[in-house]
Amino acid sequence: VDGIRVAELSGLAWDADAGMLYAIADSGSLFRFRLRVADGVLQAVEPVSAVALQRSTGQGKPRRLDAEGLALRQVRGQVELLVATEGRPAVWRFGPGGEALGQLALPPELVDPTRYAERNTMLEAVAVHPQHGLVLSPELPLQGDDVAQGHRLRAAHHHWQIEALDPGRSRLKAMDITAGGELLALERSGSGKRRVSAVRLAKLAHCGGPTPCSMRTLALLDQDSGAENFEGMTTLGQRQALLVSDNRGGKKRETVFLLLQWDAERGQPEKSGR
Repeated sequence: VDGIRVAELSGLAWDADAGMLYAIADSGSLFRFRLRVADGVLQAVEPVSAVALQRSTGQGKPRRLDAEGLALRQVRGQVELLVATEGRPAVWRFGPGGEALGQLALPPELVDPTRYAERNTMLEAVAVHPQHGLVLSPELPLQGDDVAQGHRLRAAHHHWQIEALDPGRSRLKAMDITAGGELLALERSGSGKRRVSAVRLAKLAHCGGPTPCSMRTLALLDQDSGAENFEGMTTLGQRQALLVSDNRGGKKRETVFLLLQWDAERGQPEKSGR
């Protein structure tokens, strides 16, 4: 797309007003897609454009943007894309055309890179809450955190604890906030043929206190049910979420998009992918 190969996608964000899907690649490339969905079935993901994110050369800017997470917010009617990075934990602001707009301040606990469990388990899950603003979580609990308490989500002046799929081992790969204020989380546990991905839901309004918030599993994808290296996720509304896999740059490995739609009462998902 525009001379940039669609590969290693690790984050998604949906602009409902424009009907535009944004995707970020590990290398820092930003893609735009149109979706064709009919009767709840994903028919196609059609590329629109691609651009290498532009970064100024000011002091302290990284040479390479190790992009992992993506979220979208509206600021005075304009779209801003928030890109979370590893290597150097940061959240960068970009315009929809790829122009750099600066950085956002992180919660204090997330600033020091030595606090993270591993270099590649830094900021990957990022979302925007209508009341609390930017919400972040590392893939694995920070050093010193109680892994039995699951994942800690941090905003500027608030935090939540949510149950982990596999405490201490499952990685929080992506998250989003639904229109109803619920948290949608994508976790992954295991590796290779034992890899399991789970899409889980929590009512953040009911979270609080020392006990982790309970999570309702909407979809559990193992090797037999189509598990991929799912890294990115965004909500589309109407109890729908879109997942994307990171093909790790392999030319023979496909990028997979998966549409999930769940029942409001039972939480049983229908899957539709291309």
